[in-house]
Amino acid sequence: MGNEESSYQKGIQNLLDKYEEDFENVIAEYILEVHHKYYSNTFPSTQICKILIDKLEKKKTKFSIFHKVVRNILKNWVDKDLCEVVSQRRGNTVKTVVKFEDEGFQVLKQKIIDFSIKKIEEGITEGLESDESLKTREKILEDIEYDLKDLFNTLEMEE
Repeated sequence: MGNEESSYQKGIQNLLDKYEEDFENVIAEYILEVHHKYYSNTFPSTQICKILIDKLEKKKTKFSIFHKVVRNILKNWVDKDLCEVVSQRRGNTVKTVVKFEDEGFQVLKQKIIDFSIKKIEEGITEGLESDESLKTREKILEDIEYDLKDLFNTLEMEE
């Protein structure tokens, strides 16, 4: 077998390739919310995974898959110096605990802002590219214009 990835590893990588930014956004929002409410700066990967599963409305049976996704994201964040690993346990259960400093929280805030702006821009672009939405709007404007002309014609006849 050698250097080949298992189908499990390929599946995890496919999830990350496709949805990593979305996953990061959900995780960052949770971390910032907890930090804001409770001034906590230490987060276990298992808790982050539970939140991600709940937000995505996935079955609890997918925990091991999403826990691996969360650990990969946290590893990337450690590599980018957003946080540091303060505890890692292996064996029957794998659990990584990371700690964020103020600089890491600032980067997460910026990440959420950038993600939100990107989603808004995508929504605006999709609305402009869609002929259906433009036709619908044109139709609405035509109907309003017709109703106004009809109203004015009726008023002129009454005079």
